[in-house]
Amino acid sequence: MESLSNIEYYGEENYSLVSINPKTYPLEAVYSAAYLFTEKAYVLIEGDPSIEIIVELSPKAKANNAKTMAQSFNNELLHQSLFNLTSKKNATARDMILRQVFATNSKND
Repeated sequence: MESLSNIEYYGEENYSLVSINPKTYPLEAVYSAAYLFTEKAYVLIEGDPSIEIIVELSPKAKANNAKTMAQSFNNELLHQSLFNLTSKKNATARDMILRQVFATNSKND
């Protein structure tokens, strides 16, 4: 087993465990990132969402490296967290724009 920050890599079995702090990454970001990885890996999510979330990644293709995949998963967690944060931040403005569009369209009908 090789350990890198929040990643435990099991080379012989070719799978990785990614430990996630739910105070850093919200559960919805974990689910979003995990879903994106289901094309190329078997994904298992375990743990207590209030303490620590563990994501197991096992590549579907033997040629893929679980360590690299786990590092990419960390990047995707960051991406999904930022996307969720930005969506929440812009929700009010987005809703106002949509209301205006629907109001304009209903007047034209």
